Amino acid sequence: MQSPLLIFERPYSKKIYDEKTITWFQALQIIFNSGKKINEELISNLNKLSDIRNKIVHYKFEYNIFEIDSIILSVIDGLRQLYKDITDKDIINDVNDETKIFLNKIKDDYLNQLHQAQLKAKEEAEKNNFEVYSCSFCGEEDTAVENDDGIYCYFCEETDYEEECSCCSEPYFISEMEYNGESDYGDPIFLCEQCCFVKSKE
Repeated sequence: MQSPLLIFERPYSKKIYDEKTITWFQALQIIFNSGKKINEELISNLNKLSDIRNKIVHYKFEYNIFEIDSIILSVIDGLRQLYKDITDKDIINDVNDETKIFLNKIKDDYLNQLHQAQLKAKEEAEKNNFEVYSCSFCGEEDTAVENDDGIYCYFCEETDYEEECSCCSEPYFISEMEYNGESDYGDPIFLCEQCCFVKSKE
């Protein structure tokens, strides 16, 4: 077990409780350096949250609340597993009551919204004799149904539809391509995975 003083940037300070604490990534690096494995998905989701936080700070923030909730829940699950691997305990049992209530509320709200979206998707699918899909954007199951515009998700409210790759002209769903801004005529530019790879090598 590492020393709890390592949560501070200057663990040698005489006024230790006046010191700044380290970042999430510095903490994870300490855990990694001590020989513990860290799930790559957890690191990826922490990077996503960090990117969202930076956009908020710099006023360049367009948010999808469902996407953010999903990332937060994935981070919580990842941290719980990491904490259990290190301590054999559940982190939820070691936080104060206020934090515990807050974490449970996030999860309960998310699951309730997901359930409502799945019911709506099922209702629409049965009404029109369509198939229910999993969403390629938020990753949730049984939340999307085909409509006139494409495959619409009742959870994250994104619509997936086919578009030609702006480079090779092959048709793909936009969820399978990377958005690269707009053309001089204001049309969206989507590149398939292969064309993105070729472009990155140029």
